[in-house]
Amino acid sequence: MTTNQDWHEIKEVLLEGLTGKQREVTGCLLENENKYLTETAAAGVTATGNFARFDRIAMPLIRRVTPATIAMELVGVQPLTGPVGIVNTLRTRYSQSVANGGPTANDEASGVNVYEKYSLIAAG
Repeated sequence: MTTNQDWHEIKEVLLEGLTGKQREVTGCLLENENKYLTETAAAGVTATGNFARFDRIAMPLIRRVTPATIAMELVGVQPLTGPVGIVNTLRTRYSQSVANGGPTANDEASGVNVYEKYSLIAAG
């Protein structure tokens, strides 16, 4: 395992060339992985077989895949700061009922629900 000083140098090398949101998200994911690997090594977890040096594969993999995901461009990405966290979501609900088999008030406006309800209305 690496020392704290070594980790900061490794992290800076891995984040080289990234800016803004991509750098922040990738940095958080790298920190999470380093924390996990440090905790499992400290707990005396033994690694055998092909997984003995997973840390050599995981860090460059995170660096290569994370900035390339399309989610960074389409939606707000919030990496969790640990393996357990609360994820906040926005659930849109209908405020009024619509006649002819449309949505009823307080139904959740999920993708399937929108398609089914408005297809019935369009079909008349």
